[in-house]
Amino acid sequence: MTIIENKNAGQLEKQLTPKEWSATTDLQVTGTINYSDWKFIGSLKKYNNLSHLDISKTQGLTTTGEIDYVFSRFRSLETILLPEGVTSIDACTFENCDHLQHIYLPSTIKSIEEMAFKGCRSLQKINLPIGLKKIGTYAFWDCTALQSIELPETLESLEGGAFTNCSDLKGITIPHGLKKIPENSFRNCVALLSVSLAEGIEEIKGKAFEHCMRITEIKLPDGLISISEEAFKGCIKLRHINLPDSLVEIGKKAFEDCSSLIAITLPKGLKVLCNEVLRGCSHLEKINIPSSRSELQTNGRWKYTGLQKLGEESLRHCRSLTNITLPASLRLIDSHAFRGCKLISSIECLAPNPPIAMPNSFAGVDTENVVLYVPTQQIAKYREANGWNKFKIIKGKDDSDIFV
Repeated sequence: MTIIENKNAGQLEKQLTPKEWSATTDLQVTGTINYSDWKFIGSLKKYNNLSHLDISKTQGLTTTGEIDYVFSRFRSLETILLPEGVTSIDACTFENCDHLQHIYLPSTIKSIEEMAFKGCRSLQKINLPIGLKKIGTYAFWDCTALQSIELPETLESLEGGAFTNCSDLKGITIPHGLKKIPENSFRNCVALLSVSLAEGIEEIKGKAFEHCMRITEIKLPDGLISISEEAFKGCIKLRHINLPDSLVEIGKKAFEDCSSLIAITLPKGLKVLCNEVLRGCSHLEKINIPSSRSELQTNGRWKYTGLQKLGEESLRHCRSLTNITLPASLRLIDSHAFRGCKLISSIECLAPNPPIAMPNSFAGVDTENVVLYVPTQQIAKYREANGWNKFKIIKGKDDSDIFV
């Protein structure tokens, strides 16, 4: 190992001859360094020899540089120890250091900026110190060897795509300080087995867990308000998920192709089941859709709250679904909502007035043989309503059986 005590900041380059620098593989620096010295160390990548760097006992360095690519593509670097006093790993600092396996971050680090470790495909483990507040956009994108990471409770901001394509990451715990999981956060983390979400999460953004193909179960916290489009798309082993009653929005294709999902209960506050939300959930056997009547209006009719719309293709190819009860609050069934639901044998609709149905809302349903149950006093309305009039077998249920 080459050990250098640098007494004067900015003078590191002069400590050895160019030939000696070119042959250095293990380097430990003590004393005082500045950003000029840091840039010089980065320039040693041209020799493709330096593999171990320890500057943990230096002082004076506070930044790793803003998108100047000093250490970017430092192919030979395997380990690095940074000193106390550095507050930020700046954008693209270690981008594509594809042999970097271990890095020590000091307790003074407050932020890891965008793409700071992008493409560090050999990075197996990294300590994130207590005090870290921000992880930037795509900070660990394509860190394909990263197996575990612990997010500190001090974390306040996790930006989009931070762990995209971390294909060996097996577990993650989201701390209490975060309000949202941004778009693409854990997309294509195909080895991810467990996810723990702390109370306080209000939003799960688009594609946050798309193609996390080994997750079997996830518990969503109370207080969650929205799940954006494609958030869990392609989670093919997901069998169980709870949707808290605080949830009011589930975006397009949110659970598309979750082909192992067996049952799901929609939250009471959900108004719209967006397009293709459960499309391709081929093992889904049961959908619970709650509905309640909130008050008796002056015209003597109940005002119902709950789900009002089934979006386009929302249940398409739910091939294991045998029956479904549609709530009294339902007003619209969009195109191809039930397309490919070949095993459905009965549909029960509690709405006192037939929800608006498109000509192809029930395309793929065997309307010749499927039994449609509706409020007894409304059978005539259903027989005349567009879409509903395709059902040949319509049976009534007493209001006392339906509105409970």
